[in-house]
Amino acid sequence: MSIQLRYSAACQAVWGRIEAGNVGDTVSIRDKRGLSDQAAIRMEHDTYTRMLAVTPQEPWETITVCGSIPNQREEECSPLGGVKP
Repeated sequence: MSIQLRYSAACQAVWGRIEAGNVGDTVSIRDKRGLSDQAAIRMEHDTYTRMLAVTPQEPWETITVCGSIPNQREEECSPLGGVKP
């Protein structure tokens, strides 16, 4: 499974993406303001969250992305110690 934080300079936005996961696995993103979004794989092996806007005061580097495997009760976030969704 691969969890990614994607960034578009043209859109000034970020989104979380999960690849090669299983149905039920989730990806979530959160910024320091408390805005967040989450998406779960419903079929096949990939999904992504909706976009969150970034600003010069809240750049993409301040976003936390987490991947979760609920049936194994595992979750990992990046950056480590970041804002947990």
